[in-house]
Amino acid sequence: MSAHSQARFSFTVVHKHLILTSIGALGLIAGATSAIAQPTSPPAGPPSITVTESPEFAAVRAKFETLTTPDLAEAGYQIEPVCITAAMAGAPPQLGSMGYHAAHPTLHKVQFGSGRPDPEQPPIVLVDANQRVVGLEWESNQHAPAPVLFGQTLVVQPGHPGLEEPHYMLHAYFRPSSQVLFSVFDPQLQCAAPGVSRDGRSLDKQSAATQALFSGVWGAAAAERWALEHNIELTRAGQ
Repeated sequence: MSAHSQARFSFTVVHKHLILTSIGALGLIAGATSAIAQPTSPPAGPPSITVTESPEFAAVRAKFETLTTPDLAEAGYQIEPVCITAAMAGAPPQLGSMGYHAAHPTLHKVQFGSGRPDPEQPPIVLVDANQRVVGLEWESNQHAPAPVLFGQTLVVQPGHPGLEEPHYMLHAYFRPSSQVLFSVFDPQLQCAAPGVSRDGRSLDKQSAATQALFSGVWGAAAAERWALEHNIELTRAGQ
């Protein structure tokens, strides 16, 4: 991955992921803190529904469900450093989480701009705290006709940091026995504990020097800051 590509990550709470132009890791970290501290209004999404997969959805699920995080990186997806919860979005915590968002910048730009989401090429892959692919997501601009994917008519939902304008969204979470949950959040999806990175590591297991450095700079937020920076490094390393 080139240095320019490494810099093009984004953190966007409430919902994620638009790849912001040429931002460095320090700017990303500062933006993450600001977004967490100031959640936007809860997304007014459609009702949650669990249905039997269509053959079309089953095919795209089979394509992505077994991929590892290095597989996603090789395919052009960039995993964002924060696992998004309903609480971060200002929604009731019991609604669950969205997980980590692995966004494909080119697919998202093309599909969002054209207003034609491609059911076979999701621009966003949802990953849980165990590094498993647990769902997929599509978006489209609000000026296009309402897209229909897998029998679901997408609805316009409020914007989020990084993409403030309202737009169409569809989240699809995998369920056993060929079922799929269409919902903004997944109540069964849990994020790692605060201060734990997506590969299960934490500041208290690092060297005394590293612990002292982060504690001296970030104080009570040191563990969370370390996990955030470590997640950024994982993405840079294609993991």
